[in-house]
Amino acid sequence: MRFTIAAMLLAGITGFVFSQANSDVSTRADGALKLCDQNGNGKIEWEEAIQTRHDYENLLALSAGADDPEAARQQVELDYEHALELTHFLLADGNHDLVVTKAELRKFLKLVDKEKVPKLELWHHEQLARLWVDESWDDLLDLMDGDADGLISFVELVKHYPTKFDPEHAKKADKNGDNKFAKSEYASFKALERMSGVFVDELENSIGVAGAASEEAGSDEDDEPEAGESKSDDARKTESRKTESAESVGQLKPGSSWQVRYEDSRSNKYEWSRVAMLDGKWAEGCKGKVEGFYYKVQRRSYEEDTAEDWTDTRASGTGETSAAKGVSWPRDSKKTEVIEVAAGEFRCLKWTRCKRDRESGKLTTEVESIRYYIERSGVPILVKEVSADGKTLAELLKFNL
Repeated sequence: MRFTIAAMLLAGITGFVFSQANSDVSTRADGALKLCDQNGNGKIEWEEAIQTRHDYENLLALSAGADDPEAARQQVELDYEHALELTHFLLADGNHDLVVTKAELRKFLKLVDKEKVPKLELWHHEQLARLWVDESWDDLLDLMDGDADGLISFVELVKHYPTKFDPEHAKKADKNGDNKFAKSEYASFKALERMSGVFVDELENSIGVAGAASEEAGSDEDDEPEAGESKSDDARKTESRKTESAESVGQLKPGSSWQVRYEDSRSNKYEWSRVAMLDGKWAEGCKGKVEGFYYKVQRRSYEEDTAEDWTDTRASGTGETSAAKGVSWPRDSKKTEVIEVAAGEFRCLKWTRCKRDRESGKLTTEVESIRYYIERSGVPILVKEVSADGKTLAELLKFNL
């Protein structure tokens, strides 16, 4: 479940995605209490909120193996529509006792409706960081604890951390001044890092930066000329083309759409997607509340190739994806590759997906698939996915800006 916590940590610095039911505050508060209050004391405790989110994520993962995965996924989402995001729980906890009463929850939901949600403060970041470190500590030690003393020294951190870190954060978190982190001290270090607007996932080797372009650990910097040398204009132009960012051309607008064909051993699925809302502007025929989102993308799946028609009710699956501004999408490096598919040629970012161990849930080194995608206006669009043995699993067929 470490991936869930990591994604939640990132959401805490880039913005919030609020899932609101079509009901009043009292009904939503009652729904959250009924779902999360496992000991029946009329309150939601921190451990209960965590367990509910874990149960939700586990059931979502299991739904992928159902006879009808889309229907199973929709049922899980319906059953858990009142589940609290962990960041929401902490923001609702007005007196910081890690218990949310119905009165606190109602007050918070009213602020959500008015789009006046308070910002995360250090205490909130400390709880989220402590949760992540508790679940990741053994893996962090495996990664960085070279002398096996059960601590992470500053020297070990410098050697293994995916990016430069603020030494002042390290010094402040190091309570006993031994230049090493125990688990609680490392959690403090991560909380201070988050307060500065950065989320680093050491285990996934990725870096998210709030409100700015993302970086990926291990990315190669542009080669600089040796002393006394200079790059010619042609060389500079060639290098610029080679390292062209996938965000640089063909930006999206509300109503932009694309179609992807997914293939498996049994059948094909054709999925249409369109930008329903982007940066507060809605596509024709779409409306709603922004609620902290930067974009919303609608999706419809069909058993056969169909023309784009958002009034068509024959879809075998429907859905919507959303995100706040500045979310960092996974990638192997900053470099791009030209990929040719039915929709044309695209300069894509590459993401190598590795399999997870079924028992531990940890990532292995075994490649599951490679995804090539473009990022337009902050929205990721899958161009092609290839299995480890070279089989095409997905391909972009149409792209309408």
